[in-house]
Amino acid sequence: MKKQVVIVGTGGQGVLFVTRVIVEAAFVSGWPVISSETHGMAMRGGSVVSLVKIGKYLSPAVEQGQADVLLGLTPEEAQAYSYYLKPRGIQVINAKENGKGTVDAEGIARKMGQPRSGNMIFLGYAARQAKLGLEYEKYLEAIERLSPARFREQNRTGFRAGYELDAGRAR
Repeated sequence: MKKQVVIVGTGGQGVLFVTRVIVEAAFVSGWPVISSETHGMAMRGGSVVSLVKIGKYLSPAVEQGQADVLLGLTPEEAQAYSYYLKPRGIQVINAKENGKGTVDAEGIARKMGQPRSGNMIFLGYAARQAKLGLEYEKYLEAIERLSPARFREQNRTGFRAGYELDAGRAR
């Protein structure tokens, strides 16, 4: 398997945690994986871009038009970095508007009474929609390994909730 994934959002949304979970899930699955990230001035609200390559690659850089998957935690950041996506690549976006490949993860998190779980709900939904080739159980194992104890169950619950959504019920 070879996949190139670009994850974008803004500071404070959990882009880096989403990235770490994907990387760890690939690692525990036995896949070679490399990643890199760019923080927009390392402050809340600045752009955050993570690049992940699963499979045998020599560099973490993803060239323009080569990403298999673009995960956008905001529609604005997804639009700004859409040039990474292949013509037939898969895009999943956290957005309030209905549309193909969108989910209102933050809205669902608020309804669940877990407003900090938006990134894990988004990842659960994206894991199923983007077809990264990683097993559900491997994501849960990665969440278990990476989550601080006080957020572990909340993160697992959020991931499960997002994963169980189907495209027609994302609202």
